[in-house]
Amino acid sequence: MIKIKVIDSVLCEVENKQYVSRVKPTFAFDYTFWKPEQIKNKEGKPIGKTRRVPTNQVGHFINRQGRFLTGLLPRVLNDHECILDDRIIYPEKENEPGLLGIQFREDQFNLLDKMYEHKRGIIKSPTGSGKTIIAMGFASMFPSAKILFLAHNLDIVTQTHDEFDEKGFNGIRVKEIGPRITISTIQTFKKINENGDYFDYYDIVIIDEAHHCNKRKSLYGKALQLIDAPYKFGFTATLPEGRRKLMAQEGLLGPVIGELTIQEGVELGIMAKPKITLVPLDVNTNLTGLKYKDTYTRCIVKNRLRNRKIAVIVRDRVEAGKTVLIMVKEILHGQNIADVLDIYGVDSYFVKGDVDKETRNEIKKKLNSKKIKCVISTAVWREGVNIPTLDCIINACGGKSEIMTLQAIGRGLRKAEGKDTVEIVDLLDEYRYLAGHAIRRVKIYVENDWL
Repeated sequence: MIKIKVIDSVLCEVENKQYVSRVKPTFAFDYTFWKPEQIKNKEGKPIGKTRRVPTNQVGHFINRQGRFLTGLLPRVLNDHECILDDRIIYPEKENEPGLLGIQFREDQFNLLDKMYEHKRGIIKSPTGSGKTIIAMGFASMFPSAKILFLAHNLDIVTQTHDEFDEKGFNGIRVKEIGPRITISTIQTFKKINENGDYFDYYDIVIIDEAHHCNKRKSLYGKALQLIDAPYKFGFTATLPEGRRKLMAQEGLLGPVIGELTIQEGVELGIMAKPKITLVPLDVNTNLTGLKYKDTYTRCIVKNRLRNRKIAVIVRDRVEAGKTVLIMVKEILHGQNIADVLDIYGVDSYFVKGDVDKETRNEIKKKLNSKKIKCVISTAVWREGVNIPTLDCIINACGGKSEIMTLQAIGRGLRKAEGKDTVEIVDLLDEYRYLAGHAIRRVKIYVENDWL
């Protein structure tokens, strides 16, 4: 029988070391290691230059001493018979969940029950489904607990603070240690807790957009390994891609313990249904031999015909009284689209990293109230920002990532009065690299039954 000691909420240990090799396959993942290799001439002699070549390797989320991240414990228990020595003390709930002005739905009660039952893990739920309500509902069950809420950008932090404040929570601090609730960006909290001074300070840790917790040595990885909170939860609409990142997330927070899909949200009447509009684009330039970066610049960022087509789509939606959010990856691309929109007589606002917090919040409020009709945004608005009345999202940046695609769609999934659907406009580029990415996105839409 394998004996496992749960040291704390961060680490577990296989006590009988002879069993480390037996459990090791449970923690295995494949990865590619790029190593330098000498370039040789036709005679097989080195010419003094090197190149990097891929080598497939197998890694493990357990060290030679048998220590592994506590969130991976369910994997061990599923694969092996174990005896547990659990050292974690879990605070008992003091109240049933309750928030000012909120009547919890059955699916929300179910998720709250799973959080209390499992103590840690991932809640996989799309934007617009009420993730922050669930987080606050869990916090309401522990009025004496110290709570840490972490996010990766200031917009989410500000939005979360406002929601906690509106629901009557006391003792809230933003970007500093609070008497009861600390709401902070991961960057700021990593500096505050650099040496683990608050290792055993918190009872509950909640991570928004938890797909960012996908590496042990990332900001989140380092921070979470310095927090011994009995309850640890992550909320996200999308999981990390690949076994290595997924296992890192599990190790830091735990496995998926509850899920609500977009389809279920639509059926419950709490989310808008995505309506996909595919826009084909013609190939009119010979790009033979260009690398991906140069192809992207010429065919997306500086493609005048493509940007004009986007402007026409925006103009038509705005004239119909719709609001539009245009997602871009590069600042130059956003500026180019803004210039074309100006020619077409469409007023637009550009949200990017150097726009201060107050201005971004003001733009968001005006877009939601439809006083502003069109906003262009870089990645700063791709995640976590709530715009319930948003009618149309244009994916101007392309891309193949499922996470990026679904997160962008999430900006418009919230329902509002008179809104049952949200239009997603996707441009189907036919150039090398870009065509493959477009096919990947279409596959996502088909798999989710939106096409």
